[in-house]
Amino acid sequence: MKPDIEGKRAYLTLVVPDYRKASSKAEKSMILDQVVRQLDIERKSAIRLLAHEDPANLQKGRKKVGRARYSPGTKAWLVKLWHQMTRMNSKKMREALTAWLPHYVEEEIPLFLKAELLRISRVPSSCHLSADYRTEMA
Repeated sequence: MKPDIEGKRAYLTLVVPDYRKASSKAEKSMILDQVVRQLDIERKSAIRLLAHEDPANLQKGRKKVGRARYSPGTKAWLVKLWHQMTRMNSKKMREALTAWLPHYVEEEIPLFLKAELLRISRVPSSCHLSADYRTEMA
C-alpha cells in the first residue's frame, strides 16, 4: 500500500537530513534505495524529492492555475493579425511578426500590446489560434 502525501512528507522530513549529511556515494545510495522501497516510487523521483528544498512543502505536480502571461487584448490582436497574415502556422507567424509588426499601419496597436505580441512564444500563439480555428470551423 502506498503512503498518502502527508505520510510521504513526514518520512522525507526525517530522511532528507541524513541523505544530505551522507558523505559517501555508498551511503547516499543506501538511503536512496530505502526511500524507493518505502515510498514505492521510481529512483529518479526519489532523487528529486531528496534534493527538494523543503520536503514539508511538497506539492503534487505543477499548479494548474497561474497568472495570465498576456493581457486580454493580446489574444484579440493575435487572432486579427493571424487572419490578415492568411492564417499561417504559428511557427511562421512568430517569425513573421518580428518583421511585419513594426510596419503595421492599418490600425494603431498600443505599444504594450506590440511588446507582448513580439514577446509571445510559438506555443501560446498556437493554443490561441487553434481554439479560434476550431470555433471558426464549427
